[in-house]
Amino acid sequence: MYFEPRSVNVAVTGIEIMNAKQLFAIVLTILGIGALVYTAIQILDNRSDSFKNLMVFGILGFIFFSSGVKLLRTMRDT
Repeated sequence: MYFEPRSVNVAVTGIEIMNAKQLFAIVLTILGIGALVYTAIQILDNRSDSFKNLMVFGILGFIFFSSGVKLLRTMRDT
């Protein structure tokens, strides 16, 4: 018994794009929180990484977190 594959036509609507943007914003926010928590733990730990690494993680975490929150805010306003 053989099954023939069927083609599936998926229409991209505004709702699906909104969900993709919201998912991207949530992922950015979670990555930002993770980077900020990692930076805080490493700063409080006595045997922390080099200062450059902590600055990079901290700055990227702040950028990811702030952009994710900003994107979520603009999504809910519309």
